[in-house]
Amino acid sequence: MSCVVVGSGIAGLAAALFLQRKGLKVTIYSSKKKKAASDIFAGILYRYPGRWGKKSKYGDAAFLAAVDLIQEVEKKSARKIIISKGVVKKFAPRLKKFDDVVMEEGDALIEDAYTIDVRAYREGLKDLIGREHFVEKVVEDLSQVEGWKVLALGYGVKELLNLPNLMYRKGQQYIGQKKVAPSKYGSIVGRGHVSFLGGDKVCLGSTYETDFEDDSVDEAFAEYEICKKMEPWYAPLGDVVDKEFVSGVRVGQDTTYLPLVEEVAEKTLVFTGLGSRGLLYHAYYGKIVADKVVLGDGE
Repeated sequence: MSCVVVGSGIAGLAAALFLQRKGLKVTIYSSKKKKAASDIFAGILYRYPGRWGKKSKYGDAAFLAAVDLIQEVEKKSARKIIISKGVVKKFAPRLKKFDDVVMEEGDALIEDAYTIDVRAYREGLKDLIGREHFVEKVVEDLSQVEGWKVLALGYGVKELLNLPNLMYRKGQQYIGQKKVAPSKYGSIVGRGHVSFLGGDKVCLGSTYETDFEDDSVDEAFAEYEICKKMEPWYAPLGDVVDKEFVSGVRVGQDTTYLPLVEEVAEKTLVFTGLGSRGLLYHAYYGKIVADKVVLGDGE
């Protein structure tokens, strides 16, 4: 049995890997035509993303699934993926009830959390799947793809399917060099984020744009919006040098923050809508996708 996975963000790669482990012959169609959520990355993995500081639904199981997969990829690919353990979440007094959280001057110090190098992780996943299974191809019509297909697309899903109740938010951030010590608990999440990616490398973001014309970078706008958002709570914001700006579009459902996994046509499964929780949910839901494909084929 074979299956085509359209999309090579971390969600599509996780689904492809788990489909392989179910015994399927998997081909991944990748394209740089549309920038996905995996192109903008805080690289911060924890159970409590989102403004309100609540534990995400299925947060424990999803977190463990993600950590297990990341650690496996790091070990087998011999790539440095996990940068640090622990995260500071500012303005989050509600988190004090959780066992892995220590409160300090109103900030939540989350001990069971990680900062990872998302670029290295994506390359490591490709190593495990096998580079020979990747094809650079833009799918413009689903009739071009025979048999089972998993549409693990973010922004690109818009061109293939008319799915109701999806929201699109453009995000921009920048990566650069700055000699500033990370916090005691590594990366920091507030109104925006600062991710410490090892050495002097930092990632600052992100914009959340609902009204946008395309997914391209606007450096002046991105820097202005990020600084405006972060200056009140992160004093060492300035003097970042060698900046690299990146952009992408996050897709979410308007009624829930959970991903959308649904068979939308015969042997066609859509896997999208991970929003800002892609790192948390990609492995957990990647397994669900693999199970649905296998069960849907009667095996």
